Amino acid sequence: AVAPADARSCTITNNAQATLTVAKAYSNANITPVTVSVTCTSGSVSPASASVTPGTPVTFTVTGFSSGSSCSATEGAAPTGYSKNEAACTALAVAPGDARSCTITNNAQATLTVAKAYSNANITPVTVSVTCTSGTVSPASASVTPGTPVSFTVTGFSSGASCSASESPVPAGYTATDNCTALAVAPGDARSCTITNNAQATLTVAKANITPVTVTVTCTSGSVFPASASVAPGPPTVFTVVGFSATATCSGAASVPAGHVGSDNCDNISIAAGSSASCTVTTNPACLRSDGTQVGVSWAVPPGDDDCDGFTTARETPIGTDPGLGCGINAWPVDITDDLQVGLADVLAYIPVFNTTAPGPPYSNRFDLNADSNVGLLDILMFIPFYNATCTP
Repeated sequence: AVAPADARSCTITNNAQATLTVAKAYSNANITPVTVSVTCTSGSVSPASASVTPGTPVTFTVTGFSSGSSCSATEGAAPTGYSKNEAACTALAVAPGDARSCTITNNAQATLTVAKAYSNANITPVTVSVTCTSGTVSPASASVTPGTPVSFTVTGFSSGASCSASESPVPAGYTATDNCTALAVAPGDARSCTITNNAQATLTVAKANITPVTVTVTCTSGSVFPASASVAPGPPTVFTVVGFSATATCSGAASVPAGHVGSDNCDNISIAAGSSASCTVTTNPACLRSDGTQVGVSWAVPPGDDDCDGFTTARETPIGTDPGLGCGINAWPVDITDDLQVGLADVLAYIPVFNTTAPGPPYSNRFDLNADSNVGLLDILMFIPFYNATCTP
């Protein structure tokens, strides 16, 4: 209104105006809307907040801001199972007429906790790596010790993603098993798995003499492959033991053929991760001594040999060995050294008496195995069927 003598005044104000269009994205196929708020260092925002859905951005209008103003958009707390990335929507400078835009991204997040175990008492740490079909893993690898699992965080993966954990290298003397392969992950998951190293060793069983036998290997812990097998003279048979615990032992038992006597050094053999033990099974035809004991012998037993040592009583009498004792002191004619085995030492004992004749000395009937009153090559040749053999007391 104006009246006589009035001197009125007024101001026309231009309010700076700009827009900020905010989009919403998820790393996976989620389409859940979130509430987004926009704040600026000056001016007013309309609307101050709004629901934003992936694929449908919302435009916020900023009015009346001063020079040098900036605006930021935030969704507040990230949805459960996600981390948020608002970097593109933080401190955006605005000027009159601007049409700014930005995107708030929610990255799906999950954890995979990996434990380490050994079948025995080993506590050596291993390096474990986690890989996923999408997203990033932090840390990508880590040292994992038995009793101290490690959590790996997977961020920004897409729908249908899966993760696997592996160790490299597998410790020497072990095989690896795990439940850590292709584990599906979803936002907010807390998955877990274990990598187990199973101690592995071998027991190699050889067979002496000509008859094959079936050998069964059993251990105090772990699994044996194969559990049993035919073992024949020649190349030995290898049994593999997997997953055994500390202080484990293994034994091999042979099915001794009828009419034979078996012996072996395959009982309670200690094994450790990576070890290669061996033993030998021997079967020999059975011979019944006059005292009622049954022994296995690898040589021919003639009629009239009461102690099964390969020499008849009639032959042992002039030699001077005990015809009723097959093994022991002055018992076995070819065991000159009385050490229960026939070998080079027994042959070398002939040197002082070789090529001598009765009555001697140096001739001695103890060395005259063929009782021809002469110690010579024919006596040495009689060692052949017994060489490297042992006797059973």
